[in-house]
Amino acid sequence: MLVTMSNIPQIIIAIQCLTYLIFFLIWKGLIQKTNRYPLIFFLLLCFQMLGFIFSQNGFYPEVLQRINMLYGFVYAPLFYCYIKELLYEKKYLNRNWIHRIPLTISLFFIISNVPVNFLFVYFLYFFITIGYFITGGKLIADFINITQQTRSVNDIQKLNYLRWLFGIYLLVLLSDIIQFLSENTGFSSYVKPFFSVLVFVFVFLLVNVMFYFSVFHAQFLYAVTEEEETLLPGTPVILAEQLTVSNTPEKTKEPDQDTILLLKELQEYIQKEKSYLHATLTLKDIANALNIPPRTLSQMINDNLQTNFSNYINTLRVEEAAARLKSSSDKKETVAEIMYTCGFNTKSAFFTAFKKRFNMTPKQYKDLGKK
Repeated sequence: MLVTMSNIPQIIIAIQCLTYLIFFLIWKGLIQKTNRYPLIFFLLLCFQMLGFIFSQNGFYPEVLQRINMLYGFVYAPLFYCYIKELLYEKKYLNRNWIHRIPLTISLFFIISNVPVNFLFVYFLYFFITIGYFITGGKLIADFINITQQTRSVNDIQKLNYLRWLFGIYLLVLLSDIIQFLSENTGFSSYVKPFFSVLVFVFVFLLVNVMFYFSVFHAQFLYAVTEEEETLLPGTPVILAEQLTVSNTPEKTKEPDQDTILLLKELQEYIQKEKSYLHATLTLKDIANALNIPPRTLSQMINDNLQTNFSNYINTLRVEEAAARLKSSSDKKETVAEIMYTCGFNTKSAFFTAFKKRFNMTPKQYKDLGKK
């Protein structure tokens, strides 16, 4: 078999995927359920790269061309199910048979001798991939919305990873489209190899980002439970970086007597226990302490305080941080130390919320208190 310069990107990715496969097989991280999707992805990608190399060297090109259809139809559902299992507790892949349809269609064309219009197959792959890409984005938006209603902090590490993953995956898709157009239109012969290499560069980045997160940030993974999904009242999505702290409450209808008593009980509990200082505080924790259903508490906060649970807790944290910055008994206590002791786990969320509330940074606020 002759190895040419055009085969080098494919060989690099194949070796890379094979190395990662061996690592996953001998590493205890394979036990982590979300690692099974990167494992399948690396395995398929390794076979696809080897198929490209064999095909370019004249080994069973027609068979390999049919088999290559399989990969395009599998990656999008695999990517979608990976995100869903990363964010949610349910095992959707086992419950939802619709994600097996693209794979079933491609297997039918591979096994049968039915003539294949590869142009039609490519456009079908393109629309299926775009559809999964959009629904995957909705999964992330719903996840943010749910955690804003039920948890006092967001998993910023996970969300940043998914943004990177989505961005690189989109680049792979766009470069693949451009490559397809370059091969089927009047692009210059000098330009075509550039787009081909570009696809492999983005695939290389995608593989490394997925591997890096699975190995080094697996401890950040947590999933939204089915119970938490039922607590979502349908309020607008608020990103963690866009936390706001309102100083002037909006006018609302007067709450009934039972709601007033619950709000008073909530305030007394919060002031006494200061549970908002715990970074892992959830809506369910406070609901259990007040002996009321979590959904009742969530709805009460949304309807009467004009905010969601996460924003409400972070408002209390900002006020606590401001008090400590102004009159800290420990002169050597840093802003970062105060941030963590007040329940924040990321600087971006803390600084954004603090500046929105006081129109200055925590350091500026601290320096102002010294004057």
